[in-house]
Parts: sequence; structure tokens; C-alpha cells
Amino acid sequence: MKNRTVDQPVARTEHALPEDLQRHVDAVRKAAYAVSSAETEYVCCLATLAQVAAHRRLSSGSAADACAHALGITRQTLQPYSLLLTRWEPEELRALLSRRNVHGRPLSLSHLLELARLPAAMRARWIERTLAEGLDAHALRAAIRRGEGPSSGAAADRGAECVGASVIRVPTRMSG
Repeated sequence: MKNRTVDQPVARTEHALPEDLQRHVDAVRKAAYAVSSAETEYVCCLATLAQVAAHRRLSSGSAADACAHALGITRQTLQPYSLLLTRWEPEELRALLSRRNVHGRPLSLSHLLELARLPAAMRARWIERTLAEGLDAHALRAAIRRGEGPSSGAAADRGAECVGASVIRVPTRMSG
């Protein structure tokens, strides 16, 4: 199953809408795509800032604290974004954020943080499963904890993923 990107519309429902309602639905979709593009850039900028500020000190204290304060957020909100650029290059992150699941929704920060904690060899398959099945972040976390590997067709391969997944510790709640 092919996953959608931001510029691809979600398939129309099997129930035909009256023309006036369809125009409103189309307007909402267009607005959602515009917001999504802006949000992608926002996430990438926050990730870059978090990574740059993570290990810097200012005369007044932590650079991360100062940057978070300047943005009107907490350090606990900013800090998780630094993990993203340790797992994906900026262009990879933008491309990942532009993809949509079967319901037309992008991956959330919670999805990305769960996926970022996985070993690189497992990450791509979990991304594909998450998009193909429309898993929300809670379902993704639960599947990883249960040791369910992404569908690959080979029992031995799934067994290897289960072993790898069982040692990953994922916090039950993220701050922010």
C-alpha cells in the first residue's frame, strides 16, 4: 500500500457529498496540508535548535533553558526534539513528516520519538507498518513493547525483531 504525501489528497469517501459540502471538505483538506507543511518546518527548526543548544552553556546558564524560555516553552518540551536529528538527517526528517498514513494523517512527535528509540535496522519497517496500519502513537508503543515486529513474512525475521524490541525501554509518558 502506497502512503500519501502532503500534496496528495485523501481518497473521497464512498458516499458522495453534496457539492457545497464537498467544497468545504476540500477547503479543510487544503488548509490541513498548509498547516502540515508549516508544522513540518516547525518540527525541523525545533529539532535543529534543540540539538545545537543541547550541550552549550551561556553565562546565565543552560542554552537549552534560555532558548526554551525565549520560545515560551519548557526545556522538557524542547529537549525531546534533539533526539530526532540524531536519527534522521534534516531532509529525511522533512520527507518522513510529509508522509501520511492510511487515514491521511502525518506521524506525530510521539510517533517519531518512539521510532527514534528503535535500532536503525528496525526503524524503517516500523515506519512503514505505522503508516500502512494507521497506528497511533499509543498503539505503536504497545506493539513495540509486546515485541510485535513489523510484517515481513518471515517468522525468523519477526523473532529477531521481537528479541531486539524486548530490550528497548520506552517511557510511558513524555513531558511537554
